Amino acid sequence: MRLLLAILIASGMATVAYGDSDLVVLGPAASEGTRRELIGHVERALVRAALGKRTEIGPSCAIDIACIQATGAQHGARRALSVSIVRVGKDVTIALVLVDVPTNEQLGKREHALPARKVERELAPLLRKFVDEAPIERAKALFAQGNQHYNLGELAQALELYKRAYQITPLAEFLFNIAQCHRKLGQHQDAITMYQSYLVKIPDAANKALVEDLIAESKAALEAGDRRQIERLAAERARAEELRKAREAEALAAKERRRTEQVKSKRRVFPWLAIGIGAAAIIGGGLLYVTSETDDGSQPTYRDARPAGIGVAIGGGVLAGTGVLWVARF
Repeated sequence: MRLLLAILIASGMATVAYGDSDLVVLGPAASEGTRRELIGHVERALVRAALGKRTEIGPSCAIDIACIQATGAQHGARRALSVSIVRVGKDVTIALVLVDVPTNEQLGKREHALPARKVERELAPLLRKFVDEAPIERAKALFAQGNQHYNLGELAQALELYKRAYQITPLAEFLFNIAQCHRKLGQHQDAITMYQSYLVKIPDAANKALVEDLIAESKAALEAGDRRQIERLAAERARAEELRKAREAEALAAKERRRTEQVKSKRRVFPWLAIGIGAAAIIGGGLLYVTSETDDGSQPTYRDARPAGIGVAIGGGVLAGTGVLWVARF
C-alpha cells in the first residue's frame, strides 16, 4: 500500500498559530559588551513579531537545547524560541533556535545576518517565518525518515517517526500513515482509531473509500481475533481441567502406593515377629521340659512341667513355621 504524501507539508504552505501560552521567546541574549542600542533594536523587533510572552536568557543557555527546553517548561509553553546576538560587525548575526518543549526536540536552527540599522524592521518577519516554517521542515524530515523505514518493512521505527512528526505538526495526513503502521503491526484497534480520526479531520478525503475498506478489514480482524481469543481461553480452561484431573489421579495413585507400601511393610514385619515369637516359644518350651521336676520317689508331690513345655514348644514351632511360610510366599 502506497503511503499518502502530506500535501500541506510538501507545499510548505501550512502555518501554525501560536497563542501566548504556546510559545515563549527567550532573549535577546547578548555577550557582554554588546551595544545597548543594538539590543534595543532586537527587543523592538521581538515586540513587532508578537510571537508570545518573552523572558530573559543568558548567552550560554541560548545555545543549550536542554536549557531552552527547561526554561520553556517553567513558563508552561509548548515551544521555546531562543534569540541571541552572536556576531556584531558591519552586519549583525542573529541566531534562532526553536525547541519543542514536551519532546525536548530541536525543531530548527537558523542564523540571519542583517545590517544593524535594519534589524528592527527586517528581523520581525524573519522571526515569524522561522517559527511557522521550522516545525513543518522538521516534520517533513521525520516523515521522510518514516517512509524509508516503512518501505524497508521496519514498521515500529516508521510508526515512532510518524508519531513524532504528528506531535510537531498535527496534520491529518500523518494519521493515515500512523494507521497503516498500526494495521500492519496487527494493532487493529489503534488502526481503526487513527483511520477514523483521519476521516474526521478530512471528511471528503480522496481515499475515503479505501480508508473505509481498511476500517472494515481491521474490524473483521478484531472480530476474528476475539473468536480466537475465546477459543484459546476455552482450550486453556480445558487443559487446566485435564491437568487438575491428572493431578487428582496422581494424588490418588500416590495415596494407593503409600497404602500398599504400608500393607507390605506390615506383611514384612508380622512374619518375622511370628518367627521370633515362635523361636522364643520353642526355646521356652524346651527349658520348661528340661527343668521340669520328676518323680524320683523321694517327694510326696512334685510339679511336672514337661507337658506344658512340650505344648509351648509345639505352639512356637507352629507360629515360627507360619512365619517362614509367609516370608517364602510374599
